[in-house]
Parts: sequence; structure tokens; C-alpha cells
Amino acid sequence: ACMAGLVGRRLRTVKTSRAAYDPALEEGATDPLGFFDPLGFTKGKDAANFRKFRVAETKHGRVAMMASIGTVVSHSVKFPGLENVLAGLGALTTEAALPGIAALVVFSGFLELVLWK
Repeated sequence: ACMAGLVGRRLRTVKTSRAAYDPALEEGATDPLGFFDPLGFTKGKDAANFRKFRVAETKHGRVAMMASIGTVVSHSVKFPGLENVLAGLGALTTEAALPGIAALVVFSGFLELVLWK
């Protein structure tokens, strides 16, 4: 029993020579701000998790840019069958917009689940 305790203690104190992952060394962490993670999402994560977060951030940024363009373009472009729908964010409050919102949700789900796996 004494020998097992010694072996267990010895195994716990062995350290690896591999350096911990440092996201501050990744591309994009530049002066004057450096690496910016105020909420600590990358603390204790490895390179694979950091890559996953970076891909998700890029995807969400692209979706936000497309949404802002769509909000502006909806004032001048109307799809057939949706001519009576209010432009901009006012469309979310009308019943006539439900087919368009449903089509948007289905199309977005297809892109997310099938095309952008």
C-alpha cells in the first residue's frame, strides 16, 4: 500500500515538456491592442477550440453584414408576393411577412446544417 502511494504521488508531479497553447501568438493579435479576450473564452483551451471559436466568429460577422445589407436593400427591392410588406425591421410586426420570414428560416437552416457543416 505504501509503494502504491509513492507511485501515485510521483505520477502526479511529472510535468510534460509541451508548452501550453497561447492564443496571443495567433495571427490577428497585433499592436496596439494585442490579443483581446476580456471574458476569457480562450482561457485553458487548445488550438482546436480556438480555431472553432475563430471560425464561428467569422461566420457570425458575415451573417451580421448580410443582415445589415438586407435591411437597407429591403427599402428598394421587393420580392413577388411580398410587395405589401413594410420595409426594414417593420416587416417583423406584420402578418404579411410570415411567408418571407419562414423562407428565411428554412434557407438559413439549410445553409447552417447542410452546406456549412
